[in-house]
Amino acid sequence: MVIMLALFTVPVLAAYGAAGPGRPPLGAGGPLMRCIDQLNLAPETRARVEALIQKQNESMTADRDAMKAAMDTYYSALTAVQKDSAALAKAQGTILALEQKREENRFALESSIVALLTADEAARLATCLSSAQQEFPGGPPSFGGKAKIR
Repeated sequence: MVIMLALFTVPVLAAYGAAGPGRPPLGAGGPLMRCIDQLNLAPETRARVEALIQKQNESMTADRDAMKAAMDTYYSALTAVQKDSAALAKAQGTILALEQKREENRFALESSIVALLTADEAARLATCLSSAQQEFPGGPPSFGGKAKIR
């Protein structure tokens, strides 16, 4: 059991970053904004998209802090002299729940952005993010999965 949890932990700890596990930031340096830049949106649409992303970034701060605390708890339980498989499983469950919440929030953001775009803009964004997926194979940003525009 401990070995299985350790195998899970190494990639998770390695992938965890300031923007979340394996994720580039949503802001100016991330693929989402680079793709939005390529759309040449009307100024009012661009402002609305940026407002959505800013709101998401602000709400993600607490989630990032919670994930860091959960990862720290998991690492402590994993490296403890006396292994406690219940503590490891609880910490892993917390990490998975936070990751699920992050994915749900990202889906909500993506859906909100797509709702602001024309069909052509949404298709071009999906194409751009598809190529960004090649650049960042660790996960989103993407408009795949539930959004179904890829």
